[in-house]
Amino acid sequence: MRRNGPLRSLSRLLEPLLVGGEWTAAVGFLVVLQIVGFGLQLLLPPGVIFDDLSLGGPSAEAFQPWRFLTFLFVNHPRPLVGGLALALNLIVFGIVAGEAGQLLGTGRFLLFYAVAAAGAAVGGVLAAAGGEVYGAIGPVAGTIFAFGMANPLRRIYGKIPARLFAVSLALLLLGGHFAILAIGDPGTVREPWTIVCQAIGGGASAYLYFLARP
Repeated sequence: MRRNGPLRSLSRLLEPLLVGGEWTAAVGFLVVLQIVGFGLQLLLPPGVIFDDLSLGGPSAEAFQPWRFLTFLFVNHPRPLVGGLALALNLIVFGIVAGEAGQLLGTGRFLLFYAVAAAGAAVGGVLAAAGGEVYGAIGPVAGTIFAFGMANPLRRIYGKIPARLFAVSLALLLLGGHFAILAIGDPGTVREPWTIVCQAIGGGASAYLYFLARP
């Protein structure tokens, strides 16, 4: 008879939230990278990770292509704001990413994530007007779109249409980020709209990729 260990019990407890199904290895890998990136931000001197890995801003050289991926794993330089934003991204991503990961497979899901990141980078840079672009809200928004498109006729918890659930989750994601910035960094004006443009860019590019997927 199989024993119920703490991890198995936790998995069962969280199962009603993970409407996208069980995480694949690719989903887990991306979650771990997010957590490691934030951990390095906390452990290293202030600004080191943010200045070296965020996209754009005064610290960026003329062309540093790695920043178009590394900005995803950087969070707001204020630990409280960055930690809350990371938690929100991971919760929303974790809820829906399993289905996209299972549908696309490891390689195509990572490519899908990179395409959404590229769209988020474009949207963020256009809105930032010389400021820094950071965070994974773009691919998270893209994964929400994929979840809504994968099986639009099904009903979540037997009642909520999948697309309505996806739209509600996207609004929760954006509203949560606005609230976190309003509480933790109330003087900022540009960043909320940069975040919106990242989400739009990531969602739109992921939507197009999902439509054209082989």
